[in-house]
Amino acid sequence: MHHKIKISDDNKYIILEVEDDIINEKMIKCIEKAHQLGMEKDIHFYFVDLRMSKNIDSVTNNYTFAYEKSKEPLDFDNKAKVVMLADPSDHSHDFVETVLRNAGFQVKLFKDYSEAINNIYDRLAI
Repeated sequence: MHHKIKISDDNKYIILEVEDDIINEKMIKCIEKAHQLGMEKDIHFYFVDLRMSKNIDSVTNNYTFAYEKSKEPLDFDNKAKVVMLADPSDHSHDFVETVLRNAGFQVKLFKDYSEAINNIYDRLAI
């Protein structure tokens, strides 16, 4: 899965840009890489740009990803606060946000770039 991981210009959050459609097994690897960088740099805020990708995994796999895979010993940042940004016409990530939040993850999905970025900075102020 094509993706880019980088640190924001102000060094306050990790950016994960996903450039292909998503299947959760592959997405886990991308998340782990982003979280490894965040933990290495002591950065716990993440901006996941999904505007160029759709979640093409099944509802069952999305549920399993949130509730079962998240309980496995994954290399995820347990302090992570995540903002996801999807294309306004793409609702394929809506269910993922719901199950991740229900599973206890601090994640919020946005469809507007400015709102998403402002939310990152609002969370940083906490």
